[in-house]
Amino acid sequence: RGMAYPNQNEMLYVVIDTTKPDLGLAVDMNHNGEILAQCTIAELWIDPNSVVLEYQTDTELKWNAIPVEFKPGSIPGLYAGEKTWQPDVAVRNVMVRLTAADRAGNKSEITRMY
Repeated sequence: RGMAYPNQNEMLYVVIDTTKPDLGLAVDMNHNGEILAQCTIAELWIDPNSVVLEYQTDTELKWNAIPVEFKPGSIPGLYAGEKTWQPDVAVRNVMVRLTAADRAGNKSEITRMY
């Protein structure tokens, strides 16, 4: 805790963050072939622009981004998101990846295969 410059009346807080975001990801596929991803992020200083949900199929090697909205939970720093989508092609196997970083640049990644 220190004094902000040039306004000596404002307090300056410095946060040292060395912890990566804690990510959770559950993936399922329904009888119609739609993929359901349930995601959680635990991070007080999340960089919302860094959060990416992607999938890769057994027929296509490139990662495809899926837009998902994360909503804050009742606990500060806890966010949850859910997305259901239909892949462009019929698939037997799919990998889903969630990546996120905090404002200090600490990055986490989690991948699930279905």
